Formats: sequence, C-alpha cells, structure tokens
Amino acid sequence: NRQQNTHLNKAKLGGIPWTVDNLPFATKPTMIMGVNTLLKGKEKRSITMVASMNANFSKYWSTCKHIGAEDEVKVFSSCIKDAIAEFKASNKTFPV
Repeated sequence: NRQQNTHLNKAKLGGIPWTVDNLPFATKPTMIMGVNTLLKGKEKRSITMVASMNANFSKYWSTCKHIGAEDEVKVFSSCIKDAIAEFKASNKTFPV
C-alpha cells in the first residue's frame, strides 16, 4: 500500500521511517548493543556488533572484526570501545 511504500522509500533515502519514544530507561543518553559471534566448527572467527546512536534508537553504528589468533575478549572489548567512542562523537556525551 501507499504508506508502506512511503516508509520504504524514506528508509532507502537515509530517512528515519519510525522512532521509539518514551522508553522508561531512555531518560538519559542510552545505547543498546547487539552482538553476534560467527562460529565455524569449534573455532570462533568473527564478532559483529551493532549499537544505537541516538535517543530514538533509530540510527545505528556497526562493525565486524576478525578474531584470528587474538583473544576473543580483546576483540569484543575493542568493539565496545569503538561503539562508545562513536556514541560520544555523535552525541557529545557518553552513554550511561
């Protein structure tokens, strides 16, 4: 229908088709993060992360890092550090 096409086109052009407002935990600068580890056999190969960058949780930052011989905790910590730095650059404050 027409409304679905409008939302789809808006998203494709970089707009925000919808927002999330009035969440009880979002009264302060808040970041929601999602993490996935890609497994191949018993070896862990990469970590992907996405993190919200604005108050309406409608803009996101993402990364994918290869684990290789590095410690998984170091790679995961690096992802978190990068997400927080991007949040700070976008919002002029750290998430709480």
